[in-house]
Amino acid sequence: APVDSVWRSFKKEGVEVVVFKRSKFTGKEKQVDHTLVLKMNDFCWRCKTEKLQGTAVLVSGDGDFSPVVLN
Repeated sequence: APVDSVWRSFKKEGVEVVVFKRSKFTGKEKQVDHTLVLKMNDFCWRCKTEKLQGTAVLVSGDGDFSPVVLN
């Protein structure tokens, strides 16, 4: 797929890339929101417990991310 070159570029820069299959029924991605919330929560927890400083930036019009952003 044409977007594969984008993911390869990210991987080359050391970014963890996780690609999920789309739903057979709707054609939409599944598991993406939950995975992002878990990854961000893990990042915040590691920063807090290991006394690290970091910044997580999430740009989305999706309200599913409110719980992790508010913490």
